[in-house]
Amino acid sequence: MNIKLFIHQLNRSGIPYVHWKSNSNIDRAIAGVDDLDILTLISEKKRISEFFKKNRIFRGYSYKDGWQNNIYHYYAIDEKRKELIHIHIHFGLTLGFDFDKRYTLPFNRFYLDDPTIYKGLNLPSVEKEYIVLIIRILLKNSLETYLLSPHLFIKKIISNKIIDKGHYHEFNDLKTKVNYIKLKNTFKKLDILNLNLFLKMESSI
Repeated sequence: MNIKLFIHQLNRSGIPYVHWKSNSNIDRAIAGVDDLDILTLISEKKRISEFFKKNRIFRGYSYKDGWQNNIYHYYAIDEKRKELIHIHIHFGLTLGFDFDKRYTLPFNRFYLDDPTIYKGLNLPSVEKEYIVLIIRILLKNSLETYLLSPHLFIKKIISNKIIDKGHYHEFNDLKTKVNYIKLKNTFKKLDILNLNLFLKMESSI
């Protein structure tokens, strides 16, 4: 199994999916440098399990599985390169602090609709990914995060960097690519968040 073959087989399976986050670095994920983050529907759980079993992709277990919903780790072996392929399967847009992801956005199906295709891989539109990125950044850097892990807050205050470099890179990259007319139209299809509130959230970063 290699990543190119994995993408090909996943597309053939008919399972709806997108590579849902960090697509500013998607070439690194496709090259196997970064993990793959595949989002699908909870209703596809059985088909995903059968697909992985058929393609000799094996589940890995983490102590976070006990409290972290909708996120599963799978591994395959790229025998030619003698490397592991690490695949995260997400059955929901579950966000938050790394060790306490507890907020699940209620528009999973919407996020999967009308994907764009890059090197064979389904991606969400830039506008959808940007909306979710802003929410991700704010939740990851919320007060709750620092109450749970005050050492992180102290470390970030000392370094004068509240938002980590990777997320800030994604923010700047997507912000330059977003079409604000398309963004406005995207919000017309969402009933949990309005554009004015989102723009205030964006301006806080």
